[in-house]
Amino acid sequence: MNCLIRNLLWEGEFENASGKWLRWCDKNGKLILTGKELAEEERHQAEIERLKAGMDRKKRLES
Repeated sequence: MNCLIRNLLWEGEFENASGKWLRWCDKNGKLILTGKELAEEERHQAEIERLKAGMDRKKRLES
């Protein structure tokens, strides 16, 4: 039976504490994000999209 998720030892910060933590990851070793990490990633992507939209609008206005 193949496992779709597993865990690994990860070193980093969690809830303002640095250390080694047991983290969930997919079968390829990619971390499964915590809720806070996922929210930060979504905010980052939204900011990128907002900047792209602003640049596109500026280009249209200059044309």
